[in-house]
Amino acid sequence: MYQAEIDTASKNIIDAISALVLETPVIKYADLQALQTAIMKAKTFTSSAYTPQSFAALQRALSVAENLNIQKPEEGLQSTVNVAAASLENAIKALVEAAPRAGTKYNVGNLKYKVTASSDGQKTVTVTGMVNRKKTSITIPATITIKGYKFKVKRN
Repeated sequence: MYQAEIDTASKNIIDAISALVLETPVIKYADLQALQTAIMKAKTFTSSAYTPQSFAALQRALSVAENLNIQKPEEGLQSTVNVAAASLENAIKALVEAAPRAGTKYNVGNLKYKVTASSDGQKTVTVTGMVNRKKTSITIPATITIKGYKFKVKRN
């Protein structure tokens, strides 16, 4: 009589095992849209247009953002993703334009200028002409500002 009970129990166990359904865990990932948008935006900037320091800061923030994007973090790390996106946006906002290069030409006020030197120690321009040739007199300033950089105006 014990064998019948053992057979029934065995059958019930086999039936229970057969009825088991393997459930795939549902993993929720962090929303990467803002991070990916910031990454695409950051990749549009070129090093030659900005100071080395500000562009290096952008590159560091971009590297962190790209690594996080590749990892596809879970939803619990959303705040980390948000911080990386904000850091990248801040690095973009903090970019400082490089000083105009020697040989470039700019109009400031009614005068046309050509940058003759643009190193850290010396920034100079020369006057190359007038924007409005109808004027009968002009005043050439001692210094001018182009893109936030102060240049000394030299005589030709």
